[in-house]
Amino acid sequence: MQIKSIGIDLGKTTFHVIAMGMRSQVVARKKFSRSQLLHYTANLPSSLIGMEAGVGSHFLGRTLREQGHEVRLMPAQFVRPFVKSNKNDYRDAEAIAEAVERELQQALQPLLVALEGLSERIAEYNQGIEKLAEQSYPQVELLKQVKGVGTLIALTFLLTLEDPHRFPKSRDVGCFVGLQPGRRNSGQSQPQMHISKEGDPYLRTLLVQGAQHILGPFGPDCDLRRWGLKLAERGGKSGKKRAIIATARKLAVLLHHGKRPRASRTPALGLDADLPVSAPRGTVAVACRCTTAAARR
Repeated sequence: MQIKSIGIDLGKTTFHVIAMGMRSQVVARKKFSRSQLLHYTANLPSSLIGMEAGVGSHFLGRTLREQGHEVRLMPAQFVRPFVKSNKNDYRDAEAIAEAVERELQQALQPLLVALEGLSERIAEYNQGIEKLAEQSYPQVELLKQVKGVGTLIALTFLLTLEDPHRFPKSRDVGCFVGLQPGRRNSGQSQPQMHISKEGDPYLRTLLVQGAQHILGPFGPDCDLRRWGLKLAERGGKSGKKRAIIATARKLAVLLHHGKRPRASRTPALGLDADLPVSAPRGTVAVACRCTTAAARR
């Protein structure tokens, strides 16, 4: 059986697959779990595989590329014209398989080139941030011991707080970055309100993104993840959103508290007392914000 292209319709737990032959006819129609899908594609010859760009598509795409396949991710609006009547998951997968081999891909080529150039610029910014942290801020390596924290979050946290000793308790940092929910006192009723959103919005955004990664499907296995997932389970309709904010607040507390033995820990952030905490913020602030701005374009 010769396969010209494969379309995969992504789902949370199941994946619908359509394989097109050399004459653009359907030669295979299957439904898999994630593990079954990867086992199936691992036994196929190198093929052209198309998927809609979305949550999980990049991770799956990297895995399929490691198996030797050519993977192309497409926006959903470019696949829609190929969807036939009576839309379902199999027809979506068939539309993806058709779109990935049609002339539409040629129209997307300039956009793909631009995205490739943008990815290179983001990689350069990331390398610059890594080099800056390694040369000037060795404390970043200490903060990166917290699961879910990378160089960007650690360096931004370090430079935003400047002097960690001004916070007598680590839990005060949650209020400083605007992640503490407010309360309204009205008689015996004390309803919980939205978070204050005070402080640096960029640091707050990074902490929330770190919390989303920790509680996401590919988050690291750690106590903070287990605590956040339990909080989401008993949180009701908006439990996941509340758990993300609570995890971000807990992440800020952990970063301030530090991860070193008590004998070598300074009162607040857990940094060496002889290492500089304050620094010229212009370079790293521009680099950090350029990385996020470039990723959003």
